[in-house]
Amino acid sequence: MSGYAESADDSFMVVTLPYDEGWKVEVNGETVRTYQVNGGYIGFPIDAGTNEINMYFVPAGFKAGFIVSAFGGLGFIILAVSEIRKHKGRRTDQK
Repeated sequence: MSGYAESADDSFMVVTLPYDEGWKVEVNGETVRTYQVNGGYIGFPIDAGTNEINMYFVPAGFKAGFIVSAFGGLGFIILAVSEIRKHKGRRTDQK
């Protein structure tokens, strides 16, 4: 999610999205710390002037899950190729 925000002074912006540690926020290309504010929303500092804001969500465990899934997929491919080669060898021997 992205957008722009203007402020006369250095300020603190509150977004009415539920706070979660998976939210990452960049203000003017720099990652800023997020805070849980107003009972559970996302807050972060912005500078005076026009600010370009980019927010993205990365679920906890996403990287680890991706790596485990990739290795599982690779293992499946290796086993499938191994089985295909075994069966090709049997067909040749039977003829």
